[in-house]
Amino acid sequence: DMYTKGMRGKLGELSFHPVANYPVQKLLSHLKDRGQAQLCFDELKDNIKDMFQRNRLGVVWRLCEACGRLKTRQREMMK
Repeated sequence: DMYTKGMRGKLGELSFHPVANYPVQKLLSHLKDRGQAQLCFDELKDNIKDMFQRNRLGVVWRLCEACGRLKTRQREMMK
């Protein structure tokens, strides 16, 4: 899958890129597995404040959607 083959360990970096943040958003919106959503959240959680400051709200939005849809990390997302 797209996460394990090319994005794992790079989501934070890609989220701030002016073009590469769009595939990150696409990945997050198509997650089907709770475990992958947890991995993505864990990888991005320390960057959420910076994403707001640097106007990467689409990534934050898609992460929120994924957490809600897959019912994982919702409490942590709201902190």
